[in-house]
This record gives sequence, C-alpha cells and structure tokens, in this order.
Amino acid sequence: MSMFTRVPWLLALLSLGSGSSHALTFESQTQLSASYSDEAQGLIHAAVEKMAIAFKAEPADYLVNLRLGWLFYLDKKYKNSIDHYTRAAYLAPYSVEPLLGLSQTLLTAEEYGRALETCKLIIKLDPGSYLGHQRTAQAQLKLKQYSNAVDTSTQALITYPTDPVLLEQRGYALKELGREEEAIKTLSYLLLVNPHNAYARYVIDRPRRTLSALPTEAK
Repeated sequence: MSMFTRVPWLLALLSLGSGSSHALTFESQTQLSASYSDEAQGLIHAAVEKMAIAFKAEPADYLVNLRLGWLFYLDKKYKNSIDHYTRAAYLAPYSVEPLLGLSQTLLTAEEYGRALETCKLIIKLDPGSYLGHQRTAQAQLKLKQYSNAVDTSTQALITYPTDPVLLEQRGYALKELGREEEAIKTLSYLLLVNPHNAYARYVIDRPRRTLSALPTEAK
C-alpha cells in the first residue's frame, strides 16, 4: 500500500503518473548550476526561473522538483513549494528529504493539519527523526492538541534530553493544560540549558512580578 493512501490531499496535488529520477540532461544541469549561483546572491526569483526551464524539460525528475520546492519556499510561494515537494515525495517515496521540506512549508503557510499528517509520514519512515518529532509537536501546539504535544515532546526528549525547542514545547503544553508544577519543572531545566529563553523566563519570573506589584502592606 502506498504511503500516501491515507493522505488524499497529497495525491490530489499530484499531476504526474508513476515516475522516477534519472540523469539530467546537460541543459538541465546547466540551469541547476546557475540556480545555485543565483540563490547564493539572493536572486531567488532568477533561480526559480532557471529551474522552471529544467522542470519544463524534465517534470518527473526528483532533484528538479526538490530544488523547486526549496526555491519557491524561499520566494514565499508556498502553494508552488507544496506542489513540488509533493511531486518529489511521490517520485522518491522512501525519501524523507521532500517531506521535511513539505512539513516546514505547511507550517509556515499555517496549514497545521496537513503539516501534522506530513510529520507522521516522516516519523513512519524515520522513527528517530528530530525534525519529525519537533514539527509534530509544533503542529499539535498550533492545533491546541496539548496532551498530544506533551506526549510527542516527552518521547523526543528521551533522545534529545537538553534540546531547548523540545523543552519549551513541553513546558508550554503543560502550562496550557494547567499542569503548573510540571511546567515549572520543565521550564526551570530549560533555563539551565538556555538561560535567555524568553518564554521560560517569563513564566518563571511571573510570580515575582505579581508579588512586587502588590502594595507594601500586602507583601
């Protein structure tokens, strides 16, 4: 069964039949090389135009679609980015690369439900993927699935115990669930790892701010 069977929106974006990557023609290689030079100079639109020439010649090439997914993301053309990352994922169904790009684009485009579905595919292919778990928790937080976000971040912290992003995600989710003691414990540990974390500092220092705001006779 295809990995995309349960994600019909991915299939709906695909206009290709079955395909596979192959050696690029000399002309496409030239356009690809030139696109890297343009990107390095910040000329993203020019880089897209060069890769569009390669895509017109070889629409079923994995690298061409992966590259266009990235460039359209940089150009903030998220619909186009999603389309090409999806094509690349279809052409290389066991590759995590296009799914990572797709998940980031969907999160940036605030397509949180679809981002979560994509992250599940990443974890299915690579159960230990840091970005797969971190972005899963991010999507869950945006969808206000706080219990799931706690579970996701807690599981990932087994492998990455001092990761500041995962610690902040866990602390935030716990705080939203009203599990104050656990949230404070997690965020206090986060401050040991990252003393300047703004969210952790805000939560930890809040009782002090509240106390200092009281009239003198109430202290």
